[in-house]
Parts: sequence; structure tokens; C-alpha cells
Amino acid sequence: MSSQLLDAWRAGQGEQAAAALVTVDIRADVTPAVLARIQTLGGTVLSSVPKYRAIRARLSLTALEPLARLDAVQLIRPAEQPITHRVLARAIAAQAAVAANTRNTTESDVAHQANIARQTHSVDGTGIGIGVISDGVHTVVALADDEEFGRATFTVTTLGVEFLQGARGETVVADFPMPGETVTLEWQQNSQNFVITAVE
Repeated sequence: MSSQLLDAWRAGQGEQAAAALVTVDIRADVTPAVLARIQTLGGTVLSSVPKYRAIRARLSLTALEPLARLDAVQLIRPAEQPITHRVLARAIAAQAAVAANTRNTTESDVAHQANIARQTHSVDGTGIGIGVISDGVHTVVALADDEEFGRATFTVTTLGVEFLQGARGETVVADFPMPGETVTLEWQQNSQNFVITAVE
């Protein structure tokens, strides 16, 4: 279990921990037994992809430790959340404020508990570089010891709003992630991202 979840579990043992639901990403053998165990612990399986040994579920903090004891479970961590270009822009602004030795605690800073994380883990973001990629065609080059070993060209399209509401849809991507495989992606408003709903 990740240290973040372990800290939350230790801090919230008792009634509060039983009531606090968290969305987690689980690396495990995706079997009927594991999925059933999540449900018997009072959780909800949001998605599962056996081929990638990936499960996203919503569980109480108290259910995490019994689930982590299963031999089929290798890792439980807080669910990865997408980061939009506007979130990155705010992060850059926050980094600039830290660099200027200002203590600017904003509403979003408190909402995301970044102020608590900085205090708890004695970090302030110094030395972290963040790049915001604007709309358009971009090429990224991977280097090791100044030797190019990879290159990819991609197109970025933003939707012009910070939180897209009311959008629905799914798409099928052929030959992804490997030739001969097909992935179905579905838009999920709460995560502001496409999630894999089927792999064939």
C-alpha cells in the first residue's frame, strides 16, 4: 500500500476511516476472486483491465489493508488524476511564488492540501521544472548521454474550458497498445479523461 494511503489509514482509524472513501489504482492479478473481494469489503470496481493487471476501485480506508493482504495484489495507490494545461499553469505560478520566497496560500492550494503536503514532507517544489504544451503539433526527442534514442510527434488540442461538463462519448483505437489489439476508450467527466473500458 502506498505511504500516502498508509498515513491516511493510520490517522483515520475508527469510524472516520470506515466512512472515508478513496479512489485507488490497484496493480493485481485481475481475477473474479480479487474483484469479488473488493465488493465484499464494501468497495466498487470502477474499471479493470486484466491484460495490464489494473483495477480502479473506490473503497473505504479500512478496506485497503485487508485487500493489500491478498497474494494477487502487488500495489494499492491513490488513483492517478489527469493534469490539464490550466493546472500546470497554476503550478508554474505557485513555483514562481515559492522562488520569490513568498508564502501565498491560495484557495486551490488548500483544496488540494498542497500546503499540508509541503509541511508534512518538508518540500516546497524548488528545482522542479514544469513545461506547459500549447495547442498545436509538437515533437519530443529522448536523449541519453546526448544520443537520440527516441522521437515522437504529437498534436495537442485543448477544449478551451478548465472542467468539461456534459460531454459523452467513446472511441475504439485499433492496433493499440500493440499491433492486433483494440482498445475502447470512454470519456469520464469526473476524471476529465478517457479511460480504457475494454481491450480485445
